[in-house]
Amino acid sequence: MIVFDGHEYESEADVPDIGSFRCDKLSNGKREYYGLSADVSKLPTKAVYPQYTDLKTGSYAYCVDDGSVFMYEESTDMWHEQ
Repeated sequence: MIVFDGHEYESEADVPDIGSFRCDKLSNGKREYYGLSADVSKLPTKAVYPQYTDLKTGSYAYCVDDGSVFMYEESTDMWHEQ
């Protein structure tokens, strides 16, 4: 059993590919991600990864290479650049 981003997976092959992003903090479904801007398109959404039903509005992703910030909005299931 592997725990990744707050979810349990049977094997490494089942773990979603979210590129360089890693969740630094998880609280009530809100996640704080840090990674590289080249991987923004890999940030999790419910449409791509159905196991992310607990991903909430207010989650954010900080790109350590260029300082850009993205926030997740639940009703649209999208990450928006700030």
